[in-house]
Amino acid sequence: MGNYKKTYTAVGVMSGTSVDGLDMALCRFTRDEQLPAEAAKTTETAESGKASEAAEAGPNPGGLDPQAGPGPDSHYPNAGADNNPVSGPQWHFEILKTKTLSYSGTSWPERLAGAETADGYTLARVHRDFGRFTGEAVKEFLAGLPAVQADPVNPAGSNDPDHPTDPADSAGPTDPVHPAGATDPVDPADPAGATDPIQPAGATDPDHTTDPVNPTDPIQPAGSHASLHVDLIASHGHTIFHRPEQGITLQIGDGAEIAAVTGITTVSDFRRLDVALGGQGAPLVPAGDELLFGQYGYCLNLGGFANVSFRESGKRIAFDICPVNIVLNRLAGQLGMEYDKDGAAAASGEVDRQLLAALEGLDFYRLDGPRSLGKEWVDEVFMPVVDASGASVKDKLRTVCEHVALRIAAVIAAKPPHPDIIDEERTDGGTEGRTAGDTKQSPGATAGIPRRDKLPGSDEPDEEFLDQGASGTETLLVTGGGAKNGFLRGLISEKASQVYTVIPDERLIDFKEAVVFAFLGVLRIRNEVNCLAAVTGARHDNPGGIIHLV
Repeated sequence: MGNYKKTYTAVGVMSGTSVDGLDMALCRFTRDEQLPAEAAKTTETAESGKASEAAEAGPNPGGLDPQAGPGPDSHYPNAGADNNPVSGPQWHFEILKTKTLSYSGTSWPERLAGAETADGYTLARVHRDFGRFTGEAVKEFLAGLPAVQADPVNPAGSNDPDHPTDPADSAGPTDPVHPAGATDPVDPADPAGATDPIQPAGATDPDHTTDPVNPTDPIQPAGSHASLHVDLIASHGHTIFHRPEQGITLQIGDGAEIAAVTGITTVSDFRRLDVALGGQGAPLVPAGDELLFGQYGYCLNLGGFANVSFRESGKRIAFDICPVNIVLNRLAGQLGMEYDKDGAAAASGEVDRQLLAALEGLDFYRLDGPRSLGKEWVDEVFMPVVDASGASVKDKLRTVCEHVALRIAAVIAAKPPHPDIIDEERTDGGTEGRTAGDTKQSPGATAGIPRRDKLPGSDEPDEEFLDQGASGTETLLVTGGGAKNGFLRGLISEKASQVYTVIPDERLIDFKEAVVFAFLGVLRIRNEVNCLAAVTGARHDNPGGIIHLV
């Protein structure tokens, strides 16, 4: 496999379907060659059961450990907490710095929205310009860090034993075809090319995080970045088309431009190889869930769409569930709001039973196996149903929230309970079903499985629950912008009361996908699987992404 590094520093970049901004996360990933003592002890005591499960799972050509994730006697309750990296038996990660660069005040929302119907030449220009914009954004993002420099992958024959052999690029050429600015300058008439503003770092920038080299920053102590090198940038790009059933997916933001602007090796175009192999090209996050967040029973992301991943029968299963913010934000816009803060408008509405029945009856929810959603489905299937309803906007918001919670609860209810969960007499005084930070009791709890996140009348974690649920089977990690919607979160907790809902710190809520894409880039550089066929339906696992070396 080559002589690969054990530690990587990478920038993950995401531009989501909500078209609100560019998420960037600078992370450090460290691979353990051996299991931690706690997990190793667990593995030893459960060896026979795990061996049986591995045998059922079959061969694993991609190199992903089917047993990744802490064993039943270990847990990591402080997921994403400051200065407390989330850990697993194979990989640890630290979030060093994050930022969301808002598209507000630029022409990018219009240009990205218009790209879907643009002519070929205009689309090519947007692809080029968004790559340059992303490169400049990352360059500015890294500007405040000491000793930041590119640490590119060394080619075969290098005298540096700490760097990997140059992996073969399975998805396309690894060298930029055309360096930025050489003979193709940005069209000066282009209103959103090189002139698009990028907010400089500084105290007056509300979107800019604390500089991790600041001695008072709890995330990174002073001096910890003295020899920081950035190994790679992993950019998801912005999705314009996603029709995998037609063999088409397009994420714009040219990786060659990003690499040329920053001087840092860039991995981009993560989805096309999987689609070419007959897969959905989505979701991609499950490989990261498996290796970075395997201690949780479910990983739920509430972004433009709700998607979930979990282990079942020795495999990581994942799929899109339903639209969330892509619809809620559109409805909020009809009320003159960018989004429905904390679900306040939805909470003031009533469920429209006719609309709810129509949404619940959509054909997509009867599909089995790998499945994914795109903006096209929302435009052509979901929104026409919502728009045809005579309900008020607030009632539509309320009804869509109800629909989202029901769809998520249905997924959780369909998964068999884990055999490690022991039925016990209730001892919590009826305080189950809480979401982190909530004090309101949720109905529908099932006797025998404690589901609280805090001790009654206390802010201290319920360690007894964490111990009982330490295998992660009955825990639900919720991230994405929807995790900040208290009303929606409460509905999910109420309707999926058989799981313990974990809400991490705000940084991980906002940037988990950017963190995971940084990690997918690391796997690609190592020529390891980052896209799981069991999830996407492709012919086999694959290492998606084009590598642009500079």
